[in-house]
Amino acid sequence: MAEKSAKLSKEEKYRKQIEENEARMRERVKIRLYKDNYKCKDPVYVSVNGYSARIPRGTDVMIPRYAAEVIQESLAQDEQTFVKLEELQDEYDKSVKQACL
Repeated sequence: MAEKSAKLSKEEKYRKQIEENEARMRERVKIRLYKDNYKCKDPVYVSVNGYSARIPRGTDVMIPRYAAEVIQESLAQDEQTFVKLEELQDEYDKSVKQACL
């Protein structure tokens, strides 16, 4: 019997942790996306588990934390891609210079 109540207690703790995490992820957070007049001028579309929105650039917007995290991860991936492209361009430029010598 004690084993069964201990098991229930673990399950209850797990459920409580899940509920707390879900509540945290639903919290609305402020986000501001970079805006310029060139490439970063259009709104960003985000869609996560049935939630979808167009996030305007250059203004503060309140959105669920889970959507903000998806946008932040996407921006981080874009930055990593840009860095890698610069590295590859530098390697190519070096190889062209060496081939011309």
